[in-house]
Amino acid sequence: MRILSRYVFRQTAGALVLILVSLTGVTWIAVALRQRATGRDLLALRALTRQPLRRLVAIHPDPATAWRDHDTKALDSLAALELRTLGLRGWPPDADAAAAAATRVAG
Repeated sequence: MRILSRYVFRQTAGALVLILVSLTGVTWIAVALRQRATGRDLLALRALTRQPLRRLVAIHPDPATAWRDHDTKALDSLAALELRTLGLRGWPPDADAAAAAATRVAG
């Protein structure tokens, strides 16, 4: 019985460590991307490809054109929307507020 309990403990501890390392890595990458303009563009592009259309239209009437034209306000809001999906807050606060409103519109 003691061998079985040690085995279960090792498996559980290993899984916990793997989950913690993975979550730390994802959070670190998202924060690093948020702090750079190129990261903002990539997060906005990710939002364009992953978010439902009703959320995108709540941020900007034509989000693809806004991304292509480098509309700063739209890019900030799209990046904040994607960060919100990952469980992080966007920056600047007004972009995060727009992303929060878009999330509420989608239900």
